Parts: sequence; C-alpha cells; structure tokens
Amino acid sequence: SECKYVVWFPLNGLGNRMLAIASTFLYALLSGRVMLVNVPQEQEGLFCEPFPGTSWVLPDGFPEGNPMKLYAGAPESYVNMLKNNVIQYDTPASSLPAHVYLHLEQIGQRLSDNIFCDDDQRLLGKFGWMILKSDSYFAMGLFLTPMYDKELARMFPYKEAVFHHLGRYLLHPTNRVWGIVRRYYEAYLAGVDEKIGFQIRIFPERPVKFENMYDQLTRCIKEQRLLPELGKAEPAAN
Repeated sequence: SECKYVVWFPLNGLGNRMLAIASTFLYALLSGRVMLVNVPQEQEGLFCEPFPGTSWVLPDGFPEGNPMKLYAGAPESYVNMLKNNVIQYDTPASSLPAHVYLHLEQIGQRLSDNIFCDDDQRLLGKFGWMILKSDSYFAMGLFLTPMYDKELARMFPYKEAVFHHLGRYLLHPTNRVWGIVRRYYEAYLAGVDEKIGFQIRIFPERPVKFENMYDQLTRCIKEQRLLPELGKAEPAAN
C-alpha cells in the first residue's frame, strides 16, 4: 500500500514540544504513518537522531506552502474542513485534498471536535499526508479511541508509563548537551541536599526584558524566603 506520513511542526516552548513529539510518534505507530519532524533552528543539536542509519528530520524547503503559517482557524484544518462540508466521513480518498492539517493545541482542544472518534480516525486515515502542529501531550486522547484500544493495551499495560517509555526512546540529548548538563550539575547541584526549581514563562505577546525578569525573580525569592539569607562577612579584626 502507499506510504503515509505525519509531519510534526513545533508549537510553543521546548517542554511542550517534547510532549507533543512523543504523542505524535505514538499516533504515527497506531495509524501506520512515517513520522517526520520539523526541527527549528533553536532546537538543532539538542537531541540525537532516534533511528540509527536514517533521519526523521524534515528536509529543508519541504513541504511547500510554508505550513508554519497554519493555525487553528485555518480553512485547511481537519475540524474546519469537516464543519464547512469540504470533506465528509464517506468522502473517498481519491476526492480528498492532497493533505490534511491537524491542530492540537492545549488551549483549543475540545471533545466536541471529535478528532479521537473512530469515524474521524478512519477519515483521517484516508489522507496520505498529515501536517500536525501541537504543543500538547495528546497521547492520552488516543486511549479514548476505541479502534486503538487493543494495541495500546498491548503496548502499555500501565498508562502512567507511556511518556516514560516514549521519552527514553526518542529524546536522548546529544553529547554536547549532556556535557553541559553534567558539568553544571557537578559544579552547582551535586553536593546540595535540597533543590528548588523555578519555571520562567515569557510569552511572545507579552515580552519581558531579561533584567526585569531577573529582578522580579530575586525579589520573589527574598520576599517568600525560598532560600536562606546570606549574612555579610564581618571585617577581619586587626
């Protein structure tokens, strides 16, 4: 049979991308598609290629039409094509557009979109090319799809371990990245009994200068007494 593809495009930050890549890979396995990954410049060199002797990185300049411009409300999206009767559940594969766009963003996912229903999965399966843009861990939504029940139960007897297995298989840092992480850990964290992590969220629509964010973070640490106060050294006696 003709080979089918799902092409993942990034959305939002690195953590979101890692969750979405793992979910898309699982979807590719279940739906019998080859997965290709669009790796933006800022993500190059972070992770090893997961498949020896080949690459899942999407070639430059392919596909045409700049899919990065696609968004949830795009007329090419699966949900909108279905709502606007551009496609129907009984549309034969020969009458479908060349590709379908699936937008799975965490703030916009609704069960009313029905993308995890069997009828929708059968219709999506007729498309040879799928462009998928996601920032979400939508793998759990696949467990809601009856046609994938048996395969998922065979692959993952414990649902809690899905990302553990997929992440360990797909997301290995390169030697350069691992070297940076190891050196930082050994220099600053290895001998520490307690560790506190801070997640800094900066959104494109509300940019914040680094200096302002740093000042806000240090002020919060002091006001909330998250770290022990450091006393000033007393001058040495003569």
